[in-house]
Amino acid sequence: MTGEQKRKILKHLIYNGELSSLEAMTKLGIGRLASRVSELRKEGFDLPMERRKKADGSGWYGVYSLSANDLDKIANGDYRF
Repeated sequence: MTGEQKRKILKHLIYNGELSSLEAMTKLGIGRLASRVSELRKEGFDLPMERRKKADGSGWYGVYSLSANDLDKIANGDYRF
């Protein structure tokens, strides 16, 4: 199951550029985005996270993206879906 979730995350990042926990839950059905990101980082992905302030000013949330190194890794076939 986690392998399928990691593939969904990477595909979403390739096509959409970024992913928040809320999007992961609502669009991909993934409830533990940070855990999957941690696993992908152990596999060699950078997956930088940008902190953004909530629109209502009540706090912060993280948005993950692919680094140039991550995109190269995928383009070179170093990671298979």
